[in-house]
Amino acid sequence: MATTEQQDILDQLADAAADLVVLMPARATIERDTAAAGTYGGTRTAAAVVAADVPCRWKRLSGSQATAETQYSVALPAGTDLRTGDTVRVDHLTLVVAAVLGGTYAVQTKALCAAEVA
Repeated sequence: MATTEQQDILDQLADAAADLVVLMPARATIERDTAAAGTYGGTRTAAAVVAADVPCRWKRLSGSQATAETQYSVALPAGTDLRTGDTVRVDHLTLVVAAVLGGTYAVQTKALCAAEVA
């Protein structure tokens, strides 16, 4: 059980996390590959939507055009279910999560991503 001082800090972090959502003007859809039953009895991998209409903010970290080497940073509300390998669709981009950043007291979920080029 948290002490009063610890609870005050946790409450302040929750308030800061809520305030940051206002600074996330874009909306993202998060997809994750999951195992599904195949047509002929086996299993296959299919993309499933984990979350839709998630507030986010993104920025390009490298490159002038979207290539497989272009890196992006994506910020989402704290506690967003995001994992390495997930696909984030936001605006005109399809991004693959390379790493999820943050810690126990993070006020937002941040990820490093690469553009998925078809």
